[in-house]
Amino acid sequence: MANFNLDRIRFKWRGTWVGSTVYTKDDIVLYNGKTYVCLIGHTANADNLTTDLANAASRWELMFDGQAWKGDWTGSTYYTIGDIVKFEGYVYQCTATHTSTFLINLQLPVDIANWTIVATTYNWLNKWLPNTYYDLGDVIRYNGITYICNAKHDSASTPELGLETEQAHWTIVTTSDFWTADWRTSERYKVQDIVKYGGIVYRCITAHTSDSPTNGLEADQAKWEIVVSGIEYKVDWSSATRYKLNDIVKYGPTLYMCTTYHSSTASFETDNSNWQVWMPGSGYEGVWNTATVYSKGDIVLYGGYTYTALTNNTGQIPSVNGIVQDTGNWELLKTGYKHLGEYNAATAYLPGDVVRVSGFLYVAFDNNTGVHPDLLTHWTRVVTGHHWKAEWIDNQGYELGDVVTYAGVTYTCVARHTGVESDNRPDLDILNEADNYWTTLIQGTASNVLTTIGDIRTFGISETERLAIGSPGNIIKGSGANVSWQTYEVTDQVYFVSIEGVDIPTAGKSLNSPFRTIKYACEYVESNPQFSDVFNGQYVARGIMSYIANPTPVSTTAPNFTALINSTNPRTNDRYWDLNGDDAIPGSVSDVRQWVKYYNKYIAGTSLVDVDSPTVKAACDDLWGELNRLFSTFSGETFVDTVNYAADTVTDPGTSDNNYALKRAVRKNTTVQIKTGIYQEIIPIKVPRDCALVGDELRSTNVQPAAGYEVGYDMFRVNNGSGIRNMTLQGLTGTLPSDGNEWGTRIPTGGAFVTLDPGTGPEDSSVWIINKSPYVQNVTTFGSACIGMKIDGTMHNSGNKSVVANDFTQVISDGIGYWANEAGRSELVSVFTYYCYIGYWATNGGILRATNGNNSYGTFGSRSEGYSLGESPITADVNNQTLEAQVKITHTNGSELVALGYEHAGQGYSTATGTVTGTGINASLNYDEFRDKAISQIRVLDPADSSTPGGLNYQYLLNSAQGGDDTRIQLAAADTSGTAAKYVGMRIVIVAGKGIGQYAKITAYDDLLKYATVSKEYNDTNGWENLYPGRPIETTLDTTTRYSIEPTVEIDDPGWTPNSPTVTWPFSLSSSLKDIKYVNGTYVAINGDGDTGTSTDGLTFTASTNVVVGSNAPGGFYTSTTSNTAAYFLSPADGVIKKYTQSTGVWSTITLPSQSADYFHLATDPATETSIAIYGNQNGWSKTNGDGTTQSAGTFSSIAGGAASAGIAYGNGIWVVLAGDGDTAYSTDAGSNWTETVGAISGTASWGHIVYGNGRFVAVGEDNSAATAAYSFDGITWYRDDTNLGLLPNSNLNRIIYHNGQFIAWPQAGAGSKTVARSKDGWAWTWFDDGSSAYTITDGSGLTSSAGGDFWVVPTGSSTIVKYTTGAKALARVNVVSSRIKDFVMYDPGCNYTSVPGVLIVDPENTVDVLEIPRINDGVLTQPAFANRGSGYVTATTAIAGNGLADIYQTGKTMILKNVDIVPGPGANVVFNSIDGVIYRLTKIVSQSGSAPNFDITCEISPPLTNQNSPEHEEDVIVRELYSQVRLTGHDFLDIGVGNINSTRYPELYTEGYNPAQVPAPEQEVTQYGGGRVFYTSTDQDGNFRVGELFAVEQNTGIVSINADFFELSGLEELSLGAIQVGGSAVIIREFSKEDTFIANSNNIVPTEKAILSYLESRISGGGADAVTNTLIAGQIRVTSNNISNDAGLQINIPVKVDIKGGIGGDYLAQQFFLSKK
Repeated sequence: MANFNLDRIRFKWRGTWVGSTVYTKDDIVLYNGKTYVCLIGHTANADNLTTDLANAASRWELMFDGQAWKGDWTGSTYYTIGDIVKFEGYVYQCTATHTSTFLINLQLPVDIANWTIVATTYNWLNKWLPNTYYDLGDVIRYNGITYICNAKHDSASTPELGLETEQAHWTIVTTSDFWTADWRTSERYKVQDIVKYGGIVYRCITAHTSDSPTNGLEADQAKWEIVVSGIEYKVDWSSATRYKLNDIVKYGPTLYMCTTYHSSTASFETDNSNWQVWMPGSGYEGVWNTATVYSKGDIVLYGGYTYTALTNNTGQIPSVNGIVQDTGNWELLKTGYKHLGEYNAATAYLPGDVVRVSGFLYVAFDNNTGVHPDLLTHWTRVVTGHHWKAEWIDNQGYELGDVVTYAGVTYTCVARHTGVESDNRPDLDILNEADNYWTTLIQGTASNVLTTIGDIRTFGISETERLAIGSPGNIIKGSGANVSWQTYEVTDQVYFVSIEGVDIPTAGKSLNSPFRTIKYACEYVESNPQFSDVFNGQYVARGIMSYIANPTPVSTTAPNFTALINSTNPRTNDRYWDLNGDDAIPGSVSDVRQWVKYYNKYIAGTSLVDVDSPTVKAACDDLWGELNRLFSTFSGETFVDTVNYAADTVTDPGTSDNNYALKRAVRKNTTVQIKTGIYQEIIPIKVPRDCALVGDELRSTNVQPAAGYEVGYDMFRVNNGSGIRNMTLQGLTGTLPSDGNEWGTRIPTGGAFVTLDPGTGPEDSSVWIINKSPYVQNVTTFGSACIGMKIDGTMHNSGNKSVVANDFTQVISDGIGYWANEAGRSELVSVFTYYCYIGYWATNGGILRATNGNNSYGTFGSRSEGYSLGESPITADVNNQTLEAQVKITHTNGSELVALGYEHAGQGYSTATGTVTGTGINASLNYDEFRDKAISQIRVLDPADSSTPGGLNYQYLLNSAQGGDDTRIQLAAADTSGTAAKYVGMRIVIVAGKGIGQYAKITAYDDLLKYATVSKEYNDTNGWENLYPGRPIETTLDTTTRYSIEPTVEIDDPGWTPNSPTVTWPFSLSSSLKDIKYVNGTYVAINGDGDTGTSTDGLTFTASTNVVVGSNAPGGFYTSTTSNTAAYFLSPADGVIKKYTQSTGVWSTITLPSQSADYFHLATDPATETSIAIYGNQNGWSKTNGDGTTQSAGTFSSIAGGAASAGIAYGNGIWVVLAGDGDTAYSTDAGSNWTETVGAISGTASWGHIVYGNGRFVAVGEDNSAATAAYSFDGITWYRDDTNLGLLPNSNLNRIIYHNGQFIAWPQAGAGSKTVARSKDGWAWTWFDDGSSAYTITDGSGLTSSAGGDFWVVPTGSSTIVKYTTGAKALARVNVVSSRIKDFVMYDPGCNYTSVPGVLIVDPENTVDVLEIPRINDGVLTQPAFANRGSGYVTATTAIAGNGLADIYQTGKTMILKNVDIVPGPGANVVFNSIDGVIYRLTKIVSQSGSAPNFDITCEISPPLTNQNSPEHEEDVIVRELYSQVRLTGHDFLDIGVGNINSTRYPELYTEGYNPAQVPAPEQEVTQYGGGRVFYTSTDQDGNFRVGELFAVEQNTGIVSINADFFELSGLEELSLGAIQVGGSAVIIREFSKEDTFIANSNNIVPTEKAILSYLESRISGGGADAVTNTLIAGQIRVTSNNISNDAGLQINIPVKVDIKGGIGGDYLAQQFFLSKK
C-alpha cells in the first residue's frame, strides 16, 4: 500500500486508464479492478498499464486493490493478476499476468498454470454434438437422456457413430423418452427413442440405423420393445401392400387383424393365413352375379330368395345347396317373391319370380326358360282372374282368363290358343262340342248386335238408331228427340293441354279435347294467328302521289287542317289521321304518317289523282311495302294485303277504286291452359307472341325435357307479350367446367329454362320484344349446371330485349339463376335462387333489377361483369398540368423569409413571380433564372409488391439544441437514444431559431457529450450550408436552435467533362479570337479585328454581314454581355458597342460618349436592354438604351482612380461596380444614383471579376497568392467564401461566369493552371482539373454558356474553344411520416441532367428502401431573387404565377380530364390506358367547362388513385356508361359460399354445422369484375345489413361502418366520436396521428397519447420524473450542462444522505484522503 505525505493532498480522478494518455503526478486511475496513483508524469504505454508498472522508474503505485470480472475467457487476450473469467463450468482467477494462448480445442487449459479455480459448476451445452471436445462437468442432452461428462475426451467424428461409442465417458443424470413420431427408414435411432410403427408404439433399447422400407422395423425387432400395442385401420384389403402387425383391414363385410408382417398376395384367399377375424360382419351385395367374388357373410338376392355366403366363393349358384342349412357355399336366408310383370318366353326365371299371364299369376319354384306357366311343371298358379280384351279379334292369341265380347255376348277363355274366324270364334266354339276354348260369361240380348267400336244405339220415335262415335273431346248433347256429339266449353283464343290429350289440329280447343304436348300447342298457335282489325279504308295511294308531286308536307297550321284530319271516314268510322288507333294527334309532320294526313286533306279539294294509273298503283305497292316494314315493329301490328271495298255502297270522295286501301291487323292475345300432370317435352318450345302458358298450379303442372333433351337445350323461348305461369320446370342438366372466362367465371353447359327467342338471327324482327316484355310468374325450376332465365341481348338487333319475372324461383345446383347479357334487361320481384353457382349474373352491359329477392347457398350471390361491347365509349385525356409550381414549405426565421421548398418546382417557365401570404408584410420575390434539364420533382413510387410506399424505418427526429458553432452542434440532452451508428451519415437541418436554414451531413457523433460534427454536402469540408445558397452561416448556435435529423438525400452530380471541339472558322476569325456569346440558340464570336461569325451549334461558324471587319475595326474587344434578344460587344479604346440582334441576324453599332479613359466593362439589363459601361479605374460610367438613341453618363468620386476595375454586373434590379481593391458602387435606378462604399469587401484581396447569378453577386480574385471569392445579395453587404478556395493550387481567379445554377471561375493570365473552380452559391467551392493543356485566360478572353448548361471558354489569341459539359447538382429533402418517406422537397433543381440521375437515401436505421424517380424538365424554378424578404413572418405560404406549369401525377379521388367528347354521368366506368386490371367509378362531376367534343371536367372517382396507378399527362381515358348492372333492393344473402346442393348438405348444415371445406364466404355475396356493378341493400345469415359498399351494420354487435370514399363529406359540419362531440365552432378532426414530432402543425390532426408522451419527452423529459433537458430551472436552482448553480447566489443545501456510486474526484477526493489519515 502506498504511503502518502501531507503535502500530497491534491489528487485528480482520471477514471479508467487509457493507453497513450498523458498522466501527471497524483492522477488516479482505475485499471482491472484496482486503483493506482501516478508517481511521475509520463505518457502511458499504448497497450497496458502493466508495462508502466514494470518501468525502471516506477510510474504507478497501487492505492486500492481489487479484481476485475472479464466475462468468458477468450484467446489472444491480455490478462493481469486478479482478473476473473468463466471457462466452461469453472470460474478462474488470474495468478500471473499473461496473454492467453488461442488453441481451438484446448483453449484455457493450455494456460492453466496462470489460473486458479475459484468456483465450479456445471457447464450446460444442450445437445450432444460430434467432433467436439468435452470437459469435466459438461452437461449435454442425448435424446431423452441427460449426461454429465466424467472424462475429458473428443466426441465421435460423425452423428452416425453417436454418443454410444464413448458411453464410458458419460454418467447418466436423468432419463426420459424422446418422441420421434413415425418410424422412418435409414434413420439413426438412439436408446429411449419412441416411434410409432403401424398401430404399435415402440421404445428403442439398442442404438442402430433403421432398415429399408421393404424390410421395415421388423428387421430390427430385437432392438425395440413394445410400449403400447394398438391398431391401425387400413381400410379395404388390397394386394401388393406392406402390412404391419395389428393392421386392421376390411374384406367383404368382415374386419381382419394382421398377425404377421408381410406383403399381401394377389388375392385375400391366398393371403388368408396372415390374418385373423377381428370383427365378423354381414354385407348386402345386391343381386347375385356369377363374376362377383363373394366373401363369407355376403348376402345376395337370387330370384325372389335371399341367401347368405358360407364361404368365400365365385360363380357358385346360391340355389344349388341354398335350401340346405350350413352346407356348401350358400344357405337360404329368406324366401320371397319378385314380380317380373308379363310372362316372356325369352326370360330366364329363378325361384320366387312371379309373372302374370292374362288374368292369372304364377310363381316359379325352379330355374327355367321358355316353359309356359300354365303347364305347371316349373310354376305354381297363385291367382286366377280375368283379363278384359274387348271385342274378339281374328288371328289374335288368347290366354286363360281372357274376356271378350262378340255380338253382345261375353266369353271367358279356358284354353290358350290363337283365334280363327272359321274355327274357334266364341259363338262357334260354344256350338262345337269338340272344341273347348271359351265359356259364356254373360249372355247378351239377341237384338243388340252392335259390332263397331264406339257405336251407340239410340231410340228414336219409332225405332232404334245407330250413332257413330264422335271426335275426341265431344260430349253427347240432346236436343228434343235428337242426340248428337258436340264440342263443349270452347273459348276464343284459349287452348288446352293435358296428359290425356292428343296432338291433332282438331284438338286443343276445349278441356275435353286437349292437345297432348305444350310444344304442339305453341306451334299450332304460332301457325294459326288470329288478328283484329284496328281500322280500314285509309287511302294512301293519292297521298303518296301528292308527296311525289310536292315532297314538302304542309304546315300543321294550314287553314282547316286540324278540322280535316279530325273528320271521320264514313266507311270505317275511323279518323283519317289515326293510323295507330290511339286517338292522339301526332305533333310532327315529318314521318310517313303525315303522308296520309296530307293527302286526306288534299282530296277534299278539287285536285284528284287518277288511281287507275299504273304509275299510281305501282307507287301504292311500293308504299305498302315501306309502311309494312316501318309499322310491323310497332305495337305488335302486322300489315296484311290490300282489301277490296268496291262493293261498298258508300262512295268515297273522288273515286270508287278502293283496291289499294290498307288494313292494319293486331295479333290477338292467346292463352294455353296446361292441366295438372308431368309433361316430357321435346325442347326448345317457342312461346308465340302475345301467348301465355298457364299451368293449373305451381306444384301440379310439371314440365320436363324428353329423354335425350336434358343437356344443352333451352326449354322455353319467349317472344313479345309471352307469359309463363303456375308451373314447375325441371330436368335440365349440364356440367360446370373447370375453366372460366377472363374473370374466372365458369359457365354451365346446360341450357336455359327461359330465354329470348333467337328466331333466325339478330335481324329477325319477328321475335323482337316491341311493346310487352315476356312475363314469368309463380314458376319454380329444378336443374343442375344449367340456367334459370337468360336474357341475351345479342339475340336481337332491336327491341326491348327484356323479360320480367315475379315469384320465379331457381333451384339449380351449380347453375345460374338469372343471366342478363349485352343490353338484356330484366325486372325481378320476389325471385329466389338456391344452390346456384351464381344467383344473379349480368354481363357485357346486361341489367338485372330485383326487389325482395334472395340468393341462398351456392358459390356466388350476385355478380356483374364487363360492359356493353357495342357501346361507343366516351374518350378523354388526363390533364396533369392544371397547376403551377407548388411550394410546400416557405421557411422563415421568425421574421424574414429564408428559402422555399418545392413539392414540384414546375416546368416550362420563362417568367414567374411569387405571392407570399402569412403573418408578415412586404415580402417581394421574383424569378430571374429558370433551369433546363433540371429536376422538377422527385416522385415516390409504389413498390412492385403492393406494399406501402415510402420504405420503412426512416428516422426523423425534431428537437432543440444545447448549442453549437460553425462545425458542430450539441444535440438535446433529452436525446438519450442517439448513437454514432444511428446518426453518422444523416442530414441535420436547422428548422427554427438561430441558424435556421443551415444544413449539413453528420460525420461524427459523441453520444456522451451529444456533439455532432458536421460537413458540407457540396464539398465535404467541415461546416454548414444553407437551404438558400450562400445565406450567411451562424458561427454560434444556442438553445433557440431547433433542428431535425433526417435521411440524407444524395443526388448524382451531372459531372464535369472538358473537351476542345474542332471548330470551323470563316475568314480570319480565329486570329486573335476575343469573345463568344450565346443568345437564343445562336453562338456569336468576334476577334480583336472585329471579324464576326455565327453558329447554331458552336462548332461551324459562318461570317456575319453588316459589321466592320479587318483594318477598319475599332480597338480590341474587352467585354461583352447579352440581353434576352441580343449580344453586345464592347470595344474599350473607342467606346463602341457592336450589337448583334439574334432574331434578324443584323449587326448595329452603338457609340458611347467619349471619355478621358478607355472603357473596360459592360453590363446589360436583359429585359430593358439598358447597358452601362465603366471606364478608367472606376472614373465614371456611360449608359445607353438598346439602340443607342438615349444615353447618359456620370462619374464616381469615392472609388474613382484607385485599383483597377474588376467589372460591373446587373441583377435583380441592382447595378454593382467592383474595384480591384474591394471598393463598390451600387445603383437601383439604372445609374441615375450611385451609392459608393470604400472597402465594401474587407481584406487584402485583389478582385478580378464580378458576375450576377442565382440571386447574388459573386466576385473572384486572389488573396495572398491564393484564390478567393466573395458574394452579396444586394451589392451592399458582402460575405467571403468558406476558405476552401484558398486551397486551390496555383490559381488566382480573374474570370467568372454564371449559368443554370453554377458559377465557373478561371485562373488569371499567365498562371499556366488547368484548374477551374465551381460553386452554386459563391460560398462553398469545388475545383476540377479540366484535363486540357495549359492556356492563358486574360481580361480579353471570352466565355459564355449555352441553354443546356455547357460552358464555352475562348483563350485569348487562340483558335481553340474549350467546352465544358457540366451542370449543377440538385438538392432535396425528404418528408418522413410514420417512418416512411411521404415525398421529397426540392430546394435546388440542379441542371443539365442528360439522363435521370441516381438518388441515394442515407439512413443507417432504415430497413426497406424507398422507391423514387427524379423527373427532368426545362424551365424549372429554383430559389427566387428576394427583392425584400419582408418582416414579421412567423409562418408563410407562397403561390407561384407564371407562364409555366407543374405536371403533377393525380392521386386520390379527384381527377381532372380534358378533351372529353361527352360529359358522362355519375356511375360511369373510367379506364386509364396504363392501368391494367383496375376500373374506376365516376362518383361525381365537380365542375365542367368548354363544349363538345372538348369539355374540361373535374370529377371524383373511386377507388382513389394511388402513386403506383397515377396516369401520365394526356394519357388516354375511356369512359363507359353501358356497364353490366345488378340492382338489388331488400335483398337477402343466405350462406353464400357453401356451394352446390351436395356440399351445402341442407338441412344437416343447421344441425351438424358447415362442411369445413365449404363455409360461408361473405366476400362472394357480391362480386364485380371488368367494370360491372352490383348496387344493393342486403342482409345476410348473421343479420348484417349493408347498403352496397357505402354503409354496413353488424346487427349482432351494433358496429356501424361507413366508407368515406363513397360519401360526399364536404358539407359535414360535425362528427360524434363516442362521448366527444366535435362540431359547431370547434375544429374539424380529419386525422388521428401517432406522429411524435408535430411537424404538420395542423388544427385538424389529433395526436395519440403515445405521440404526446413522446413529444413531451423530446422537449422536456427523458423518462420518469427526471428532467432531461438543456437547461432545467426549479425555483432558484439552475441545472445547465454539468453545472448546478443558484440564481440568487445562495448556498445549495442537500439535507439527505447522498449515495455517490460513480466515484469522486478533485478537491472532494483529496479532502477524503486527507481526512482518512491518522
